Amino acid sequence: MQLKSIKFVLPILLLGSQTVFGQLAATKGITREELFKHLNGLFQQNTDAAKNNILKEALFLSKSKKEEDQLLSAQLYEGLEQTDMAETIKKGINKKFPKGITVRNTAFGALFQNTDLTAQQAEDQYKQLLQQYPEGNYEEKSNGVYGYATGAIALQYAREKNLAKVTQYMNALKPRKNYVESNFMVGRELNKQGEFVFVQAMLEPVYTDLTVRKNSAESTSNKDGLPYYGGITLQYAESLMGANALDKALDVLALQQQQLPSEFTTILSLRIRMPPLVRIRMPPLISQKKPLFYSLLFS
Repeated sequence: MQLKSIKFVLPILLLGSQTVFGQLAATKGITREELFKHLNGLFQQNTDAAKNNILKEALFLSKSKKEEDQLLSAQLYEGLEQTDMAETIKKGINKKFPKGITVRNTAFGALFQNTDLTAQQAEDQYKQLLQQYPEGNYEEKSNGVYGYATGAIALQYAREKNLAKVTQYMNALKPRKNYVESNFMVGRELNKQGEFVFVQAMLEPVYTDLTVRKNSAESTSNKDGLPYYGGITLQYAESLMGANALDKALDVLALQQQQLPSEFTTILSLRIRMPPLVRIRMPPLISQKKPLFYSLLFS
């Protein structure tokens, strides 16, 4: 018998910190971390006995009154390739939890997938969703979808060059974990449109903060946005070049080349040194770094 391997990753599941779990119910104070470790161990054993124990856990969780437990139960059945049971549980979740995480994320997903909306239309629909699914009704660690929506609207306003609205939504994003990611995406879009002065002002504090954190011990404890350090640096340098702050752009790129050498850094440095007329005729440098979008949880 082959068991389908499942790796339970806490940030993806985003479940509660404590509850009662199937065959571990007798263990007082069992945590989610301990449950996931136990389940991963069972899947790795790849035996009939392990499968039976997983089924006991899945059955117990499927009877829970918590949406998170039922979602985990469905994942366990999927891991055992019992797709009918998994689908039955998932369908029941929508009826049992009409204001739950699953229904909420499905509604937000429909908004994100509608590419025909203007920024104003997307904003209006987002406000309606906020009334239907207030953020305060959910645990903070399952609320990445709200930051994602805010960033998506900011990006749409950037495409429409509505800088006042971009500023409004970027300010709203400051406490969010996707703040740096959104700066990268919005900055890249506005650089393409030639809004270099705006981008320079927007990215400068972000770039400064990332540089300080990257070169300090804080980078080990606060990693928010650090994967975007290279992308932010290139977009910031692009905006400096567009605003004719060439010496500063070269200084930024020189530091970048020391820390994270890349083809883009070299190309942009050479481009800055070109005669102005040649430089103006060249298209904007667009980093090919793929944005790390927030996943729609439990979609």
